[in-house]
Amino acid sequence: MKIRDTDDGSILQFLTKQEKILVPEYQRRYSWKEKHWRDIWKDINDLKKDEDHFLGTLTFVGETASQGRTNKFEIVDGQQRVTTIFIMLCALRDFYEEKKKTDVKNHKELDNKIKKIDQYLWLFDSVNNEKVDLKLELGNLDHDSYSKLVESNIEYVDNVLIKDAYVFFYKKLESSDDLQIDEFHRKLLYNVRYASITFEEDSGAYRLFEILNNRGLALTPTDLIKNHLFRVCFEKGLIGTKVVKRLWSDIIKNLDGILDVRFFRQYLMSSKKFPVNEKVTSNKLYNEHFKKIIDKNSNIEELLHDIEKASSLYNKMYYKKIDNFNITMNERVNEKLKELSTIGDVGFTLLLRVFNELKNEIKDSEQIIKIIEIINILLLRRSICGWSTSEHDTIFNHLAQNAFKKDNPLEYIIKYLKNSKYMPDDNTFINEIKKAKFKTNNRTRYILSQIEESHYGRGGRKVQDRYLVHIEHIMPQRLGELGKKWLKYANMTKAEHEKYKNKIGNLTLLEKKPNIAASNLLYDEKMKLYTSKKTEMVMTNKILDIKKWDKVSIEKRGEDLARIIAKIWKLK
Repeated sequence: MKIRDTDDGSILQFLTKQEKILVPEYQRRYSWKEKHWRDIWKDINDLKKDEDHFLGTLTFVGETASQGRTNKFEIVDGQQRVTTIFIMLCALRDFYEEKKKTDVKNHKELDNKIKKIDQYLWLFDSVNNEKVDLKLELGNLDHDSYSKLVESNIEYVDNVLIKDAYVFFYKKLESSDDLQIDEFHRKLLYNVRYASITFEEDSGAYRLFEILNNRGLALTPTDLIKNHLFRVCFEKGLIGTKVVKRLWSDIIKNLDGILDVRFFRQYLMSSKKFPVNEKVTSNKLYNEHFKKIIDKNSNIEELLHDIEKASSLYNKMYYKKIDNFNITMNERVNEKLKELSTIGDVGFTLLLRVFNELKNEIKDSEQIIKIIEIINILLLRRSICGWSTSEHDTIFNHLAQNAFKKDNPLEYIIKYLKNSKYMPDDNTFINEIKKAKFKTNNRTRYILSQIEESHYGRGGRKVQDRYLVHIEHIMPQRLGELGKKWLKYANMTKAEHEKYKNKIGNLTLLEKKPNIAASNLLYDEKMKLYTSKKTEMVMTNKILDIKKWDKVSIEKRGEDLARIIAKIWKLK
């Protein structure tokens, strides 16, 4: 490990260096949340007069620039902490700017504080003393938002976490008095301390990163995978530095807004080139699996290209933007993926393999749709029956690694699920539907819309805006002023109302206007309203045949709907 420099000191010393700090594109995005902001605010704010807060060791890679040029350093470890300090400074500066408008007496003092903070945020030309560059430069995905923040254009900051961090610290300042703010400012600059190690080459930094993790530094599995990949590549010369960084940067971009640990788990469980035939958990992802794969594999470039390709596909599945086929087929596949996502847990482990194996547009696209429908059936049955989601990885890992070794993968998947312990049978499913409480959410809208379309037909027409259509509680959820009349009419107690109000038998679909008008009307009045408003929902019109709405009616309709649901969500 070639150490170029070590340093320690206060944050003020760090901020006054005329050096540029770069967060490389291959690093993950700014990801700290309120817990982290609250902790660092409290840690600094609670410091007593002679106490210091140690920010931790920062690790950099860089070389001294030629004369007349600014030193540039890539930050290997510490980007979340450093970025948060700079966001704090932006909040402090803007708070002082706002205060200047009303505090005429201290105008000059506030102006000096603002200028000082600007000197921490910017690099200045030594001749003209003009701003020439940001002192901190974040990766491509965060850079624009951070730039807008430093320029005091908070309304144009798109990155939610950067904006929320700024707002968090700004509100903390607003709720403090002048003495508390001055004390916080002083503590931030003089009592927050750091240590840094700068390497002349990447491999030393990544080796230290791994040592720090082994000694208890809390790192995510993704950070560890990236670090070990980079270190092995650089030390063994398996793949060029630029290629590694470019590929990893592409992977990070593909996973923007996606839980990256889940992707890496599902990638291994679905992989054909680097298969894992068991459930991969987060705590074993790095040490038990990826580290061994990296250490044993001489073709790291093949591994990185395969991960990048999978991450691109994962992005398209996650955001329902599959574009492998013609326009019509892409729309159908993406609609099926949207339906799948309403259930709450998606079988991307299997689907990663499915899209890689089935690539022929004419031959395979219908199979893909059928497999998505099968996953939908499995997950909805398990969800309504309250079966554990922890088994999903086991199920989809087995299917991903075994189905495509058979002549007919689709047939294997259906046969395996029919004969396994993982699929609730019809009797179990129907009984659980009747007992279940259905929330007013997209899953319930989707189920009712499928009943409307698949069972009642609607003349072949789909339910328009199925995720916006209203769920109507025939016996109202909230009893309101008409509560006593409803209870008397239905011959129910309050406890019985609570039991029956969210059962499937008490739910139907209505368009927006009829639903608002129906509100808490009594049953006879609702029937008149359904008739007068001429709802297009066939299932709702069928209710007109029921003379009285009570426990017996809800249970009878619930039984009928449960059998319809079991028929729709059934492996054929």
